[in-house]
Amino acid sequence: MLKILILFFMLLGLSFESGAEEFYRFKYKVEEGDTFASILKRFVQEYSIINAKSPLVKKTLLYNPHVKNWGKLKPETILELFITKDVMDLKKFEPYYQANLKKAEEAIANELKSAYPVGFKSSAFYMTSIGNFTQDAPNVANISFKQNSPVTLGLAMSYYPKESLYSMSASLYYANLTTTVNSLTTEEVKVPAEIGLSAYGEYRWQKYNLIWYVGPDIEKFSVFNLAGLRNDTKVYVDGVNVTYLTVGMAKAFTLFNSQFFTKFSLSKSIISRYSSGAPLSATVNSDFVDQGHYDGVRALFYLSYKFSDKFYLHSLFKYHSMSGPSNLLTIRVGFGVGYIFF
Repeated sequence: MLKILILFFMLLGLSFESGAEEFYRFKYKVEEGDTFASILKRFVQEYSIINAKSPLVKKTLLYNPHVKNWGKLKPETILELFITKDVMDLKKFEPYYQANLKKAEEAIANELKSAYPVGFKSSAFYMTSIGNFTQDAPNVANISFKQNSPVTLGLAMSYYPKESLYSMSASLYYANLTTTVNSLTTEEVKVPAEIGLSAYGEYRWQKYNLIWYVGPDIEKFSVFNLAGLRNDTKVYVDGVNVTYLTVGMAKAFTLFNSQFFTKFSLSKSIISRYSSGAPLSATVNSDFVDQGHYDGVRALFYLSYKFSDKFYLHSLFKYHSMSGPSNLLTIRVGFGVGYIFF
């Protein structure tokens, strides 16, 4: 796609000028030792007769008022050249065209490379979020909570080796969850904080200005003991630790002269550990004990807007679905602000 765009814009530069004469029009950067005659010789047919009265000379002089001395051209000067169709040698033009196409590709690649940071970078962030949590076990119970987090605090770190396409990143967050109201009882339930940790290896795909990343995610969150709910009509909070394998894609881009960064990831659980918070008396006579292995997926979409050198706004959408002793579904949306240390 990048090569096609470059070809397109270069072809725009090689355009026709209509009138009494038809011209090929394109830009040329003066090199050391170039003269007006030597430049024209690079593109016109052999034995072409060209003098000061030739239309191509008059047109070129007219469209380059910044050139004060045609007898002594300065290197790096950009000229707008006009060559009439009857003397233009396209076979001579082809090597020049291909060489400039390669230079354009290298320039864009270098620009993309220089856009990436180098060294150690870190930031701290705050986010507030709202969400719904549903837990269901057939023939036992179904419970639904509004589960909000007025304060989520986190730290993100990255390391970018110099002149390397590979990098590393890690993040840690702590989400304080409010007391929740459930769909089965009038009791308000205090939910322990949710904690998450991630560590990724990254690869910069320069051709498309993308970053691919992969690595483990660890989350500690709460579920509810449905056996205890059925036996005691009381909500007990159980704990689940899950390790995921995450694969994601990220991209930095500029829109309306503003800097944005977005990423999307999919996570698959590979290890889970369950700890019950219900007393033994609540579950001992039950044919359902809500503990065991949870398996599922998590999808995450993230977008940030950098509005100064140090501060950025960010948003998050999270979808979390797991199955096991009971079926779990979490949907969460969050918004916040971050500060870049260096």
